[in-house]
Amino acid sequence: MVFFFILVRVAFVLGILGAAVDGLAFLVAVGVVVLVAAMLIAARRWSTPTRRRHMRWPAGRREIPTGDTNE
Repeated sequence: MVFFFILVRVAFVLGILGAAVDGLAFLVAVGVVVLVAAMLIAARRWSTPTRRRHMRWPAGRREIPTGDTNE
C-alpha cells in the first residue's frame, strides 16, 4: 500500500515538474507511465485473494489446545 502511494506521489511530482519547467515535457510522459504502473500493481495486488497460512504447532506438542490450564 505504501509502495502504491509513493509511486502515485512520484508520478504527480514528475507531471508537475514536466508541465512547469520549459523543455522537460518528457517528464509528463514519464509521470503518466509511473502512474499507470502504480495502478496496475495495485489492481493486481488487490484482486488476488490473500493466502491463508497454516498454523504450526510448537515442537513436541501434537494435541489440539483446549484452553484448559488445569492439566
